[in-house]
Amino acid sequence: MKKFLFLIAIIVGTLTSVESFAQGKGQIWLGGNANANIALSPDFALTLGGDGHYFLTDNLSLGANLSVAMEGGETTTGLTPMARCFLGNIFPQVSFQVMPEGGGIGIGAGYWYNLNDNVNITPVVNFDMETDAIALNIGFGIKLK
Repeated sequence: MKKFLFLIAIIVGTLTSVESFAQGKGQIWLGGNANANIALSPDFALTLGGDGHYFLTDNLSLGANLSVAMEGGETTTGLTPMARCFLGNIFPQVSFQVMPEGGGIGIGAGYWYNLNDNVNITPVVNFDMETDAIALNIGFGIKLK
């Protein structure tokens, strides 16, 4: 529960520094990402993935991530649909991870930083409500449309 409250504090804190930012309706972004699981366990977990986002409106995107996770000598794949609502460069994110052994809801917050009009970097802090794990995800994206 302390991890959850910590994540909420991060989200609220980041929302106080909103900059002018808008994506266009109909834009499609594809990219890749990597994260390291910070859960308190003896096993280190690394996840690599590719994702895509479609902007339904100027500040709302739906997307999905296809990932490969390596933890404790095991490799699993998963699909994670997600929604992001942009408030300036900051976005809260809700996701649902679908893995062969089950799934879980995740909530997080991230920052969308444009390197130029067609390339971005997106660090995201995510809290998995099923496992109580906090993960830092570093992603990049390229605009297709």
